[in-house]
Amino acid sequence: MSDLKNYSRRRFLAQSGLGLAAFAGVPGFLQAMEGSMHGFQKLTPNKASPDFKPDVEFDLFCRSSPASILPGQQTMVQQ
Repeated sequence: MSDLKNYSRRRFLAQSGLGLAAFAGVPGFLQAMEGSMHGFQKLTPNKASPDFKPDVEFDLFCRSSPASILPGQQTMVQQ
């Protein structure tokens, strides 16, 4: 299998510049979306009644562990 990764500094700087340019355009896009949302009605959040009893309760726990995402490398993930 051939290794297609190019770790040159020039490529890194070029891709970083493109990512920064794309990210710099995001706030303007979000402001444009905010202006177009005025025609929609706002929904009030639903509230549970005082006598509500849940059917199920459960706790979530998160832990760090290694996982193989790329062949030959371990990456720390949250499970």
